[in-house]
Amino acid sequence: MARRRHPPLPGAFASLTVLVLVLAACSSSHVASGHSTTTTSTAAAVSSSTTTASSTTTTAPAGPPGGPVPAGFQAQSVTFVSDQEGYVLGRTSCSAASCTAVLRTMDGGRTWAGIPAPSVGVGSGPEADEIRFADPMDGWVFGHQVLESTHDGGAHWSNVPLPGGGSIQSLEAGAGFAYALVITGNGANPAPAAVYRTPAGADTWSVVPGGTVPNAVAGVVLVHGPSLWMVVQPAAGASVFRAYSGGTWATRSLPCQGPSGDAIAAADTVDMAVVCASGAAAGQQPKLVYVSADAGSSWKAAGSAPQGGDTLGLAMASTSSLVISAASGASELYGSFDGGRTWTTVEQDTSGGGLPWEDLGFTDASQGVVVEGQVGIPGSRTHLYITRDGGHSWSPVGFTS
Repeated sequence: MARRRHPPLPGAFASLTVLVLVLAACSSSHVASGHSTTTTSTAAAVSSSTTTASSTTTTAPAGPPGGPVPAGFQAQSVTFVSDQEGYVLGRTSCSAASCTAVLRTMDGGRTWAGIPAPSVGVGSGPEADEIRFADPMDGWVFGHQVLESTHDGGAHWSNVPLPGGGSIQSLEAGAGFAYALVITGNGANPAPAAVYRTPAGADTWSVVPGGTVPNAVAGVVLVHGPSLWMVVQPAAGASVFRAYSGGTWATRSLPCQGPSGDAIAAADTVDMAVVCASGAAAGQQPKLVYVSADAGSSWKAAGSAPQGGDTLGLAMASTSSLVISAASGASELYGSFDGGRTWTTVEQDTSGGGLPWEDLGFTDASQGVVVEGQVGIPGSRTHLYITRDGGHSWSPVGFTS
């Protein structure tokens, strides 16, 4: 289901758009589903849910029993494995060395419970800032230089060596695997980027042959069930877009010109959309939307989204319903419900001075999530928003037990 939330992009690429993939069952909201969950996959795939987004039925959790929501909890990243079960990584107001906390919901975000958290900090730099679950048992908390995993639903977390010893740019799950896009070294300088893969229930990361891109400064891996894409920003030139199918990589083209930022999403294994966004000035940025019905082999112009704010993410609930996140002087969500032709503002917050959005994505055609703000921004609080009508309206979530 959704995502931003991809780790902050370094260097010159930091000003570019964050790439987001939304899976039908695991989006950057990061959902994991039988079709996928890359959760982000939203990228990794988990068994698909048999409930509906409007259902309030709960089931017994597969992992540890939950406890109370810790005081002062601030959300940082969100991932769902079905429309009912989801997890939020964040930080509490405490005086301990690590105030990291993980919450779990079993009823679509209506109530929450605290579960054990990994012993890593949450924030910027070497700390963790993302959470992804492939299914109710297998999940990861990660940052550029840290990776923790659980294979018992969050009851226990273990430190995992960084795949390839490099800097993790993006991690998603789908179809029983987790994928990580890694740049060699610490990510501070241009270096080769490659995709690594492990079975969701293990920590045996190995490189996916043939996908290496030289001279990379940032990138994202997108997963939807068995479909896998990578988008890499090299030190110079346009983004490199590749698709993996049948054991081989195929290089494809994005419609965006030059080294502009691209926000990209998928509604299923073939239907995709991309926002070509560049030239931001005075809080305005052109946002040209293109769609593809053949997994990115070809693209067709759809329309233009409002210019307000710098583009941060894109999510697809279906081929007709798309949502763009943007921020500058304000924080905005723009929605289109006719395949990208026309757009309207579906959520706007002018109180925070333009807080960023993270982990925008859809669990299914009705339910989507996004986090506004980031842990550690002085004087601000983060908010988790959820939609249950395909992106037409969004409501802040209260973390109540």
